[in-house]
Amino acid sequence: MKKCEILKSASELTNRECLISHTDLTCEIRNNNVIKLSCGHCFYYPSFVKSYLINNGNLYSYRKCPYCMQHISIVPVVIKKT
Repeated sequence: MKKCEILKSASELTNRECLISHTDLTCEIRNNNVIKLSCGHCFYYPSFVKSYLINNGNLYSYRKCPYCMQHISIVPVVIKKT
């Protein structure tokens, strides 16, 4: 199984728009705000984290992609100092 990762390059994107918030991912990739899941779908990281926390409350959707519902590997945590 592939790893979930924070993307560094726009060439690695599989979709140009977040499937949750419809944010343009090509603009957000510079800020390290784009995550690519092991299923291949890309999301705006803050939107994905909100969805992930909501879905993990449900036993049947635990650790799944919010779009295709495939099981995903461990999600990396991004900690930003302000």
